[in-house]
Amino acid sequence: MVGRVRNFAESLQRRFPLPIHWVDERLSSHAADLVLKERELSHKKRGRLLDQAAACEILWTFHNAGGDA
Repeated sequence: MVGRVRNFAESLQRRFPLPIHWVDERLSSHAADLVLKERELSHKKRGRLLDQAAACEILWTFHNAGGDA
């Protein structure tokens, strides 16, 4: 899968003159789940919000790394 993603990113870079930033998102779901648990949300509600919260974790990581995560 990583190879396919890299190929896609390279094709985007050839087509559009914009930088591509790579973010390691392997622990984003775990970190997001911890945040949702701290807010004392039910298991069902955490499940519904997990992908959104993980996306926020990825953006937060990117932003705090100065756009170079």
